[in-house]
Amino acid sequence: MSELNKQEALKYLGVSDRTLERWVKKYKIAVRYENTDRGRSPFFDISELDRVKLERDPTYRPAISTGLVPVTVTQEERSLAAIAESLKTIACATSSITAYYQVAAILAKKSLSIREAAIMSGLSINFLKYHLKTGNLVGKKLGRSWRICPQSFERFMVDIFKET
Repeated sequence: MSELNKQEALKYLGVSDRTLERWVKKYKIAVRYENTDRGRSPFFDISELDRVKLERDPTYRPAISTGLVPVTVTQEERSLAAIAESLKTIACATSSITAYYQVAAILAKKSLSIREAAIMSGLSINFLKYHLKTGNLVGKKLGRSWRICPQSFERFMVDIFKET
């Protein structure tokens, strides 16, 4: 049974001193201490280091083996991956439905806020504020916020896409 001292183990695993100390403290790796003339020195078993290295990287190739370490995926993991993919699809559909109802609710209003106009057009709020200030987009400032007439907003959108 061959053992490595701390410096050799750090080089073998390719981790920092602090990481190795944290693993020892959390009992993720076994260590044997030996009294030396400099105090207690840690020694690590090579098989234990191989185990930790394999846990960190499943494609790790031991020096003795000629191929990859086989990584098996269980049926449960496959079904979990399928469920995760389904949840992503549902989340995308839900956000599309939510966006549709937001736009439908906005269209029913008599005036639009800058945020609502940005949602409808896909333009940034700063871009719309700039055109409100320059007069290209007709709106009224009420307090701190701008209100935009939906008809003037539609004309503005037509004008912008005429130019491009």
